[in-house]
Amino acid sequence: MSTAHKKKKPQIAVIYGGPSSDHEVSLNTGKNMIAALNRKKYSVLPVFISKKGAWSIREKEMAPEKILKKTDVVLNAMHGEFGEDGAVQGFLDMLAIPYTGSGQKASMIGMDKTLTKYLSALAGVRVAPSILATKGQKTALPFPFPVVVKPNSRGSSVGVSIVHNDKEFARALRETFKHDTVALVEQFIKGREITLGVLEQFRGKKLFPLPPTEIIPGEASTFFDYRAKYVAGAASEITPARISPALTKKAQEVAMRTFRAVGARHYARVDMIIDDKNNIWMLEINTLPGMTATSLLPQQAKYIGLDLEKLLEHLIQLATFERRFKN
Repeated sequence: MSTAHKKKKPQIAVIYGGPSSDHEVSLNTGKNMIAALNRKKYSVLPVFISKKGAWSIREKEMAPEKILKKTDVVLNAMHGEFGEDGAVQGFLDMLAIPYTGSGQKASMIGMDKTLTKYLSALAGVRVAPSILATKGQKTALPFPFPVVVKPNSRGSSVGVSIVHNDKEFARALRETFKHDTVALVEQFIKGREITLGVLEQFRGKKLFPLPPTEIIPGEASTFFDYRAKYVAGAASEITPARISPALTKKAQEVAMRTFRAVGARHYARVDMIIDDKNNIWMLEINTLPGMTATSLLPQQAKYIGLDLEKLLEHLIQLATFERRFKN
């Protein structure tokens, strides 16, 4: 076949970076994705977004509309604000460019931890009692210490604290308000932390739950915080989790219910706690899970024989051919 008649490879734009607190994580996710994409199948366009929101290719700033005009699919490697909260999704929808991950509405819901909990609870998922605290207003706790304080709309465990008394509580709120105007205060649930991913339209199933990963934070972390998530060796991650088949099935059902409750699509990861009575408490959903060297969803996918190249190919196919599903 002559060169003139060769089929043009789809152009995949990988967008990464951005103005969020997860900028560095996004850089690692983007680089991993770019390295994993099959160049025999795709033309790959790395698109860097600066902390100030400027878009560029090969260090040349350009209007995003111009960068993306020949793009077939955007592989979204963004995390946190702008990339994961519905902002960039709405922009791509306006340009009518297919992209991987959840749509604008589900992304917005997934970033709002309180709204996620509310919708998940309506779907029969167990969630911890919680209240919202606002800067400048006095907060009275309706449940005893210890409590977990976290930004209501941030990812990667940024600004999260476990506190045991009033002094620690005041300090934790001050820290949280550096990252968000609203703090979510939850009753602390003691137990084993697990997380598991969900893939859409995989192996003949509308929703395919991956095997759960058990997370054991190292000595430097009291829970699965930012350091434990992204520093290699800072936490022990066991896939599959050391739980019974029955409990695994229960956790997978919680993940799928949460996925449906927020209207997620393509893929997501749900974090949970298993208490000493084997009750499963949903903590939050990540509608755009990391794809770094230490990220959990790729580890789970690899366990079932799905490497990062094939995982990305599946997500690209979903973005291209299957715009939105109703489960």
